[in-house]
Amino acid sequence: MEPVNSTQPKNTGYIKGALGAVGAWGAGQVIASGAGLAARSAAKVDPQTKATLTQLSQDVLEKTGLAKKGVEIITVKDIPSLREAFKNPKEMLNRISDFSQDEKALKAYKEEFLSSGFLKKLMGKSSEEFNRALDMEANNEAIKGLAQFKMGLNACFLPNTNKILLPENNLRPSVFHEMGHAMNANFGTVTKQLQKMRGLSTIVPAAVIATSLLNKKKQGVKRQESEMPTNPIKKAFVKTADFVKDHAGLLTGLAFVPMLVEEGCATLKGQKALKSLVKDNVDLKNVLKQVKKTNAIAYASYVLAAVSTVAACKVAINLKDRAQDKAYFKAKTAAEIHNGLQGHQG
Repeated sequence: MEPVNSTQPKNTGYIKGALGAVGAWGAGQVIASGAGLAARSAAKVDPQTKATLTQLSQDVLEKTGLAKKGVEIITVKDIPSLREAFKNPKEMLNRISDFSQDEKALKAYKEEFLSSGFLKKLMGKSSEEFNRALDMEANNEAIKGLAQFKMGLNACFLPNTNKILLPENNLRPSVFHEMGHAMNANFGTVTKQLQKMRGLSTIVPAAVIATSLLNKKKQGVKRQESEMPTNPIKKAFVKTADFVKDHAGLLTGLAFVPMLVEEGCATLKGQKALKSLVKDNVDLKNVLKQVKKTNAIAYASYVLAAVSTVAACKVAINLKDRAQDKAYFKAKTAAEIHNGLQGHQG
């Protein structure tokens, strides 16, 4: 099969490519979620260890200066056991929807949602009725967002409100990683910028895949000069689109670098702060080991998410180019048969 050196009149295969991307990405996310659940399992602690972690986390807040910066740990009333909860779905739903003891967490999450400069300006210039509607939307977002904490599946640092949300009975060892995020935001210029760049891991892969699927040039095949637009602006646009498709996997992987680096820095800083308190205490050394194990598994989930997205990109382009090849040669064969028949009749 000869290489496709030209673009075809019709772009085909993009639907297959998109479906392939969704499938590959979904499979990867399932694996990454499995790593997240493994981290949850590794983070299980007994009441005594929980009390020790609570005290150590407060000590780290004070020692690192995070407390002076206003960083605060807010616990969320969670479901102790997912297995038991799923045996009684009604009880699980009731407990997830019960925020009677989580007003502080709800307020923090809501403030985080409304903290963007755009929304602040919008609320300052909009009508009172609009502001009430936006406030209600923020409340709904907070309720939905806290569901994962209620189920003990997540802990996080809210950079704009300087609050750490932590399930009461789950993921307790991950609090030091979250304090690492707080240190990145409050004491690091570069790491603070890396936090703001986390969105690239969502935006860039989507843009790269979309650009590649809409590009009729086959990946790795140079477009002929005769196919290039004469308009300089359009030509630059086509060259950019070709570059994106030819380097799609690399660009997708690079989009995850800021997030992976910042996550790694958060883990190392949190563990370093904890290690400074452990010294020769055997029990505290065991706590540190559990914290490291939990963090390592959690970090693996981020790596798996990145790998699955790169794989999804490659699958999408491969399926699209194969479909494009098939359509091209099918049209070419049909044209040759038609020309042959015309010549025979002549």
